Amino acid sequence: MQISNIRTRPFVRGLACLLVAVIILAACSFERRADNPVERRATYFSYLAGEDIRKSCWSGADDRYRLVYNANFTNHVRTYEITGLHEAPGGVLDVEVFSPQHDPVLNIRLPLWPWQGQRAITPLNGDDMTAIHAALRFSGAFAKPQMGLKLDSASYYWLMTGCVGGQFLFNGFAWPSDGFAALAFPDILARYDRSGVPMIEPAPGDGPLHGSLDRPAVAQNEPEDQMRFVTTFGRRGISIGAR
Repeated sequence: MQISNIRTRPFVRGLACLLVAVIILAACSFERRADNPVERRATYFSYLAGEDIRKSCWSGADDRYRLVYNANFTNHVRTYEITGLHEAPGGVLDVEVFSPQHDPVLNIRLPLWPWQGQRAITPLNGDDMTAIHAALRFSGAFAKPQMGLKLDSASYYWLMTGCVGGQFLFNGFAWPSDGFAALAFPDILARYDRSGVPMIEPAPGDGPLHGSLDRPAVAQNEPEDQMRFVTTFGRRGISIGAR
């Protein structure tokens, strides 16, 4: 019996990406939301950097925002995809949460993290999109990013990439900082978040794991087998992993 190449192509592509990722940790480019955990795991760094948004951002493109909340990478990650409707005032919010909270049996420290997530999609009207845009602007998400900023996956941060007015933008807010504490958009996002999974916020005594942030992520050997990597802001954009 011959197996259809069309049906098997996504899985084969994902598996190939995983084999490469074992060595260089997620060098495959993110193009769309993956249907299988292998491809999703292998393209995660490209997803964080917003490479797909950058490629599709030109004059006349619909506004689009990607916000990632990292509350210790192996414990709790939330992704928010906000896309405007073409020639219409509204949009769509697509949230996905990766956390043991919604599946105690799932161990997201497995090498193929993330296997699956708790996902919810919410339609947005024009007023909703305006409120989200205003909250992002008030929070400084559209301001010039801090060059050299390092976001530690073993701690807490917000990372934003987006296409606004045909311009690719990126920014980040590390905890603890005044900028992180003053963010306005998390409350707005929570208003439309239908995932049902509570957000994990920094608690007294929380902090990043010890050790150098300049080691390649694949070489990390942190307590409790936590994978650790660093996201760095530079003039050419976002780089992730080894420095």
